[in-house]
Amino acid sequence: MVVTIHVVSADGRLRQALRSRFGTALCGCVVATATAVGGVAAGDVVVAPAAELSVSDCAGLARDGVRVVVLAPIPRLLEEHRYSAAGARSYLPMTVDTGPLIEAVKRAAGCAAIIRPA
Repeated sequence: MVVTIHVVSADGRLRQALRSRFGTALCGCVVATATAVGGVAAGDVVVAPAAELSVSDCAGLARDGVRVVVLAPIPRLLEEHRYSAAGARSYLPMTVDTGPLIEAVKRAAGCAAIIRPA
């Protein structure tokens, strides 16, 4: 099974950095980038900053079978609870160390491996 990881952000540098990092660490997953959520399917993983993905949008994606990983520039406990209650698989601080993010995406995706340009 090939899982598509959708990195969603208006920040082109963030999209490029995460796509590059995921491309080397998530062998077997297709990594796509976008400025907005769209074209996702059940079983896909969406990685997006909290500022760009509302709790209600997270809940809608989760209801549709999409696995959501939320990035928080400044983690807040109440916000984490809201996203978790909405169905987010992970809520993580945005840090230079992408190790925890890679592990969270692997858990969410149950990864296999094929990288192709999006």
